[in-house]
Amino acid sequence: MHKVVFLTPLFLVLLLFGCREERPNIAKVNDSILTLEELKERLPSSYEGKLSWEEVEGWVERWVDSQMLYQEALRRELDKDDGVRKRIEEATKGILIAELLDREIKGGGEEETFSYYRAHPEEFTRQEDEVRASEILVPSLKEAKKIIGRLRKGEGFAELAAKYSLAPSATKGGDIGYLTRDNLPPYLTKAIFSTPLGNISQPIKGDDGYHILLVTDRKKKGTVRDFALVKGELLNRLSVLQGREGLKELLRKLKGEFEVEINYSLLASAGLADTTFSVSDSSKVGKLRDPY
Repeated sequence: MHKVVFLTPLFLVLLLFGCREERPNIAKVNDSILTLEELKERLPSSYEGKLSWEEVEGWVERWVDSQMLYQEALRRELDKDDGVRKRIEEATKGILIAELLDREIKGGGEEETFSYYRAHPEEFTRQEDEVRASEILVPSLKEAKKIIGRLRKGEGFAELAAKYSLAPSATKGGDIGYLTRDNLPPYLTKAIFSTPLGNISQPIKGDDGYHILLVTDRKKKGTVRDFALVKGELLNRLSVLQGREGLKELLRKLKGEFEVEINYSLLASAGLADTTFSVSDSSKVGKLRDPY
């Protein structure tokens, strides 16, 4: 029988958020233990002191569950099964390859990204007029009128959006970014493009309730988007491109250092693919390809 030892809830809370002196283990399954330090490593540091008791308890209980299942698998000697061992080896290879690539291949930094931005303004030039707006979405006309009344009395748009808006943009104070006529529903297009800068629209009935709009900026066709607006997307794009180039370069380097052989003749005659060339064709068989 598996022996599971669990500390009392009060004691665990004291361990997690109290002093850092050496304490007993958090949990134990047979000879496997979970220490306070190990638990803190599993919990993101930003969570410490902010989790509910149920969330902390859930982390520990999931560790106990996984340990029991792992130990039961070992007791049944599943680790000695040929198929399982091959899967373990493949998983290990995958982890090591991922770690190698993470250490060897780096994406572009912000300075390099900004240099690319300055050198390629045509990629960030607006093709249409754009308007930046914020919205508050409420379920009824009555509530929309109440919100507009509070806005006219001086309450902040972002604060009211965060508190009352049903739209996903509520988490950003209602900001929905820069918009063109093509990416707006028809019932919002006219209101957004006709409302003066800095003004609040009248309630607009939509499919999901009533919208209140605040126009915060306007940009003309042909102007270049600010770096701050494209930096995140550009960082990701350059990281992907440089990652691919870094991988190609690393593989080329390794091919010059490792002894690599592929028996293309055997591969071609194995019947695994519909080959359209002769296995004696030296241009097709027996030559290590460089796909890069």
